[in-house]
Amino acid sequence: TNTNMNMTEDGIELLNNEKTFEESSFTVKTSPLMHHGLFTVGLFCCNITLAVYITNLGIALNLVGSIASVNLIFILPAICWFKCCDYDYKFWKYKTLKERFIAFNAIYGSMALVIIGSIIGILGVSSVVL
Repeated sequence: TNTNMNMTEDGIELLNNEKTFEESSFTVKTSPLMHHGLFTVGLFCCNITLAVYITNLGIALNLVGSIASVNLIFILPAICWFKCCDYDYKFWKYKTLKERFIAFNAIYGSMALVIIGSIIGILGVSSVVL
């Protein structure tokens, strides 16, 4: 066998310098304080910018509604499914064709929802702005 390869618990081969998803991701409890601060300040600045530049309440509500609804309907459920799924996004690394097919169906359906939701969100925001 190749000495540069490691096996994960579910049989996926990784190079020695690759990290698994759990090793490279943060949770709310383990993320650095800088991530929390930047995210909070970014959201606050977006709200202040909207409040300063938008004078029509209908436009503001349409903008906020189109962003929030797309996130709640398409993007957040798909990302939660991707995070909770047992399969890795590298479906071609599984050994059998059946495992590859199951992993492909489990992961890329949720990725398609994220892409479609992003397109719908961009179209919704552009229809409000333009």
